[in-house]
Amino acid sequence: MSEPLRIDLTNPAPHNLGPALPIGTYVLYRDADRYLAGDRDHTRACRVIDHPADHLTAGRSSLLDLRTRETIPSVPTAYLRVLDPAEIMHDIDTAPLAALDGGEALSAAGAWLAAHRRDHA
Repeated sequence: MSEPLRIDLTNPAPHNLGPALPIGTYVLYRDADRYLAGDRDHTRACRVIDHPADHLTAGRSSLLDLRTRETIPSVPTAYLRVLDPAEIMHDIDTAPLAALDGGEALSAAGAWLAAHRRDHA
């Protein structure tokens, strides 16, 4: 059985929610309201598209939901996790492909290197 949700009301909310993420960064966004309500679609893949300009909204970013194309304004960075490009590209880097010559299986990265080595040899 999982632990019940515990909220510490004695500690104040954090003041520094972190620096703004660069525009174009791919992130996972967890909508805390949907998550706490038990909705299934609480986590979304998004891209950072803007940062609010005033000091009252520091530590927030505006997002574009990649599935719905919906704009999500002024999201606290505490609810964002940056998607590492290596994770996004992992399947391409590890997918087996036929080599150009011998027919042995190579990863996509290996096949790319083999093809380009040939062009420059």
